[in-house]
Amino acid sequence: LQPALQAALNAMAEHGLVLDALIRPVHLPRIRVLVGQHPQLRVVIDHGAKPSPQEPVVDWENGLRAIAQATYADRVACKLSGLWTELPADADSRALTPWCDVLLSVWGPERLIWGSDWPVLELAADYDRWRNWSVDFLRQRCSPAQVHCVLQRNARAMYRL
Repeated sequence: LQPALQAALNAMAEHGLVLDALIRPVHLPRIRVLVGQHPQLRVVIDHGAKPSPQEPVVDWENGLRAIAQATYADRVACKLSGLWTELPADADSRALTPWCDVLLSVWGPERLIWGSDWPVLELAADYDRWRNWSVDFLRQRCSPAQVHCVLQRNARAMYRL
């Protein structure tokens, strides 16, 4: 929100670039303001805003929901990635389920983008393990067409690939 950055954000919007916002839950209100100030800028909230196991899920969820409700799918989305590295080293992968359920509930399969978070992911799990876990999670909750949206179509649309 710093005045010195506004020209860069305007230029990103003018050139069709996407701001991948690598943020924490504390930054969600600022991202909501930023999106409102730059109505042509496309934004992807990277790694689901990196929730922490030590913070209340409800605060994080409410922050995400406020952004999702105030914006449009063609401009603002959220990436399902980077969550495994937030878990304690000894945590079971099932600990990801509540976070992923929130992301799917808030953004829906139309605004969620799967990401690998590779190579950082390797600090917690390997690519195949995360990919398989994610696909299983999505298949249990979504239709095949919706799974395709999360795994492929949404990224192609947002990043214009």
